[in-house]
Amino acid sequence: MNKTVLIILIIAVVVILLIVIGRVAINYYTGKVLLEKYMADKKMRSGNRPAKLSPAERKIPVVEAFLMKYGASPIHTKNQAKLKHRSTFKLGDAYYRAAIEPIEGRDFIILYAVENPKYADVGVMDSVAVFDVDTPDADIEKEITKIIM
Repeated sequence: MNKTVLIILIIAVVVILLIVIGRVAINYYTGKVLLEKYMADKKMRSGNRPAKLSPAERKIPVVEAFLMKYGASPIHTKNQAKLKHRSTFKLGDAYYRAAIEPIEGRDFIILYAVENPKYADVGVMDSVAVFDVDTPDADIEKEITKIIM
C-alpha cells in the first residue's frame, strides 16, 4: 500500500476515535449533570420526609382515574396554575374537574362540570356530584357513570 494512503487511513481512524471519545465524555458529563439536578430537585421537593396526603387528597386521583377510564382526557386550562386547580378533563362536549371542599369541618370531593369551553378555561363550573372521603370506590364509579353517560 501507498504510504500516503496509509497515513490518511491512520489519521481518519484517530479522528474517528477522538470524536467517539469526545461524544462519550459529553454524554457522560451531561448525564451526570442531569442526574445531579434531578436528585437535587427530588430532595428539595420531598424534604427529609415524604409528604403526608390527607384522605381527600388520596381520593381525588381515584375520581380522575374513573373519568379517564370512561374516555376523558386531561387538558390544560388557561388559569389552572394561577387558581391552583387540579387537572380539567374533557369528555365529549363537557369539561370536568375534581376538587376538595370543606363542608362543615369535613373534606368532601366535589366533581364539577361545564359544557362551555370558555367557562372551563377560567375554572367556572357547576358542582354535579359530592363524594364523602369514605365513599367506596365502586360507588364513586357508579355515580360518575350516571353523570357522564
